[in-house]
Amino acid sequence: MATPRMNLTAFVGKLLEEQEGDVLREGIRVLSQALMESEVAGVIGAEPYERTGDRAAY
Repeated sequence: MATPRMNLTAFVGKLLEEQEGDVLREGIRVLSQALMESEVAGVIGAEPYERTGDRAAY
């Protein structure tokens, strides 16, 4: 299984430490991207770059 690029908690903590940009907008972007990637992985049957016989697409 592929590992995520960055833990969501670590990402939000980094944003709050830096206090740059619109934290809410960036948080929503990261959350929606994570949700979409999770949904796609469920439909395909594999995580990104994961090799499996059950994979339905590339």
